[in-house]
Amino acid sequence: MIISGKHEIEEAIQNEKPILKVITPKNYHLSNRLYQLFRDQRIPVIQLQKSVFQKKYPDLDSIVALCDDVSLYSLEEAAVVEPGKYSRVLLMEEIEDPQNAGAMLRSAACFGFQSVCMTKHHSTLLGKGAMSASSGGIFQCKVARIHNIGHAIEYLKSIGYWIVGTDIRGKEDPKKIHYNSHIAVVMGNENNGLKKKTLEKCDHLVRIPISGKTNSLNVSVAFGIIGYEIFTQEIE
Repeated sequence: MIISGKHEIEEAIQNEKPILKVITPKNYHLSNRLYQLFRDQRIPVIQLQKSVFQKKYPDLDSIVALCDDVSLYSLEEAAVVEPGKYSRVLLMEEIEDPQNAGAMLRSAACFGFQSVCMTKHHSTLLGKGAMSASSGGIFQCKVARIHNIGHAIEYLKSIGYWIVGTDIRGKEDPKKIHYNSHIAVVMGNENNGLKKKTLEKCDHLVRIPISGKTNSLNVSVAFGIIGYEIFTQEIE
């Protein structure tokens, strides 16, 4: 969703609409009030060359804000541990492609994940592309945006989750891990994988065995394999 205009953006913030980023042309003057509001809400402001901005947003005002098209939950709401069953959470660290995000949301719904938490910065919007790729999965899971994945992992650990990271630097076989606990699976950026600090916070770091003809799987395919392994182990 795109919101255009200073007053409209300010009203959206005051009504607690979660804004991912604000975009302006270079040298656009932000009022002190808006600057402080963006700073307080930790909303990044990106400046584009004026010609690039006009080409990208030809019919809009000189300041725009980008928002998700779905209702969002807090981390605490998304990760709540329900009595009598194991909880499953997917953490997406800087997933940039909406098709990947949508496919992962679809797999999460298929394999019993209750929620999906996405980093706020350097991640795709949840718009039409992600919604279409999710085939309704986006509405079957609680979706949260998180500022800091490290803090999110620490919170999840504090309420009983074990953290499973998937990365080409992993050493563990996903089939050899016991998933009989609350599990959060962390999937990293399409090009760079998980960040080093994120790797260090994982309880398990797995790598899916593949042939030597290529060095990695598409991130959404990799999550589908891990999600299936967790789901089938639970129902055996």
